[in-house]
Amino acid sequence: MHQIRTEILIQASTDVVWAVLTDFRSYGRWNPFIRAIEGRAAVGERLMLTTRQRGNDARRSQGVVLRVQPRRELSWRGRGWSGWLMQTVRAFRLDGLPEGGVRVRHVRQVRGPMSPLMHLTSHEPSEQQMHEMNTALKERAERAHRAGSAPRTAAEEAERADRTTRLNNALNWR
Repeated sequence: MHQIRTEILIQASTDVVWAVLTDFRSYGRWNPFIRAIEGRAAVGERLMLTTRQRGNDARRSQGVVLRVQPRRELSWRGRGWSGWLMQTVRAFRLDGLPEGGVRVRHVRQVRGPMSPLMHLTSHEPSEQQMHEMNTALKERAERAHRAGSAPRTAAEEAERADRTTRLNNALNWR
């Protein structure tokens, strides 16, 4: 098993950081590495991820959510190279700090027979991408925190759109 560990301090509440991290539908607006995630942050949920490494085309892969502890922990497992040859676990842990803010730990573990080869060929770019993603998460969460509200989750946006549609229908606005 090969592992990369990164962390970043974010001056925002855990609620705001969690909202940004779990709003998969907005990843394309802020995340430089994971460009999209289809699915929900719920244990057992299947995910379809679109990633893009600098200088390469976008790549799609599947994953499954392993762990969700609201405002605390999120992890998923992805499979590559026929599944059993290599598995990647990406985990985020949020720790609220007594002086305010949140420490986010971002970990990537690669397991399986092909993991040593993957480690030799992509450790440095992977670590750099993790740092870039952490920085983008920090910027988005701190901006939302300064604005005084967390970004709406996909479920909140859908509920808001549904309420607007029902109101427009009731008023006969089309």
